[in-house]
Amino acid sequence: MRNGRIGVGVLVRDHEGWVTAARSVTKSGFLEPTAAEAMAFFEGVWFCKDLGILSLIVEGDAQVVINAILARDPTCSKFSQLVDDTRSLLRDFPRWQISYVSRNANNGAHKLAKEATRLIMDCIWNYSIPDCISDLVSTELSAHLV
Repeated sequence: MRNGRIGVGVLVRDHEGWVTAARSVTKSGFLEPTAAEAMAFFEGVWFCKDLGILSLIVEGDAQVVINAILARDPTCSKFSQLVDDTRSLLRDFPRWQISYVSRNANNGAHKLAKEATRLIMDCIWNYSIPDCISDLVSTELSAHLV
């Protein structure tokens, strides 16, 4: 969060780890960090649904949000509505899974989220990588391919 803005960064990768789409979302307001992470999961799943993706693997570095999404019981937290909305979207995918990755494996999305706080409107990149994260994405892909 910066300057009263929340930023979300979403990277869509294919089965080999190549980025096929990216999205940055900017919102005015303040959210506590866990709620902001829950919003990032929702925005990422929504973006994949909008792209027509059928098989989905969602990765993130917010273990508490992942646990809440995977829990069978309703959550009772400041971000429960975002978790419920994400669960509802996931029902539209024939195959999906969600898993934790360390921040080091998620640097591209994290940097894109920081950059989004400077934007006035949301941005989408199809079949390209935003310049601000191209080096990070290349490093992450290299680590994935090893």
